[in-house]
Amino acid sequence: VGNYTNMELKEAIQNLYEHGLYAIVSDRVYNNTVPTGQVISQSMVQGTHMKAGEIVELTVSLGKETVLVPDVQYLEFSKAKEELEKLGFVVKSEKQDSDIVQKGKIIKQDLVAGKQVDKGSQIKLIISNGSKKLTAAIERSEEFNNQVAINNSNSEVSNNSTSQSNN
Repeated sequence: VGNYTNMELKEAIQNLYEHGLYAIVSDRVYNNTVPTGQVISQSMVQGTHMKAGEIVELTVSLGKETVLVPDVQYLEFSKAKEELEKLGFVVKSEKQDSDIVQKGKIIKQDLVAGKQVDKGSQIKLIISNGSKKLTAAIERSEEFNNQVAINNSNSEVSNNSTSQSNN
């Protein structure tokens, strides 16, 4: 028996037939290195002597496994990352301010949802930092509230001093 690995299935079957042997496809599996339709492995080791009419089992590549890109926009980053990693994606991320999308949620993704891609593909997610305008407004509001509280406590102190001096 010859070596039929990395050979096109049709060519391997033809070659075996020319040597009086038969081939059957025993399995078809995904493989990241062997292209679709090529033989990954064979049941008999190269150099094994076989009688005419015997069968050699071949495992054939389905090529790289693909997955459907889900739509993770507006999901919490941790949930989106978990879902994507379960599907075999390598998740990268960066943060960006957004006046529309809540802090910690996905603004957008670089792979189009609904598209088939190779399993193990990288996907980049843009995560919201929240709104700078809203953050600034909250900070100004907190500063205002703190100033009012300070003013109120100062006026209470001065009121208490005044009422004590009147006694």
